[in-house]
Amino acid sequence: MIPMESRHEEMTIEAFDALPHPLGWKFERHPSSRGMETINLRGLDPEVDRQPLLDLYFLAFHDTFEFCDSPLEDILETASKDIAGFLDESRGPMNRATRVAIDMRSGALIGASLIADTLPNLVLEPEDVSGPEQRLLLVDPAWHRHGVATALLEAV
Repeated sequence: MIPMESRHEEMTIEAFDALPHPLGWKFERHPSSRGMETINLRGLDPEVDRQPLLDLYFLAFHDTFEFCDSPLEDILETASKDIAGFLDESRGPMNRATRVAIDMRSGALIGASLIADTLPNLVLEPEDVSGPEQRLLLVDPAWHRHGVATALLEAV
């Protein structure tokens, strides 16, 4: 029996995307081919980024099992509650490591890593301590498999 081995072959992004991707197999691009030179990471600006975050939330989640058979209004309401709850800091103060990813070619917000400092729940868990918590990680589906989530998480 021949053992499975990685194949490290150089190719263009277009050639990689044209490869067959059998269900259940993991395929990754090498970091040098991810096109990260077109992405800028910056801190979140609640005033400027509120609507783009709502749009991104919808793009990232509307076609997932969490919202299967959900009416559009329910998805938009959940997006509004989740984003507002983060931006108004009702679930804990925004951590300074929160970042958004911007496509430098179009200026569009294509990803976000929303991190809050959790507040201890002294009633339910007296030993609980506060600290940073990843609340949402959003990536525009058009940018999946381009290293956007990896870049956002590595920026923490």
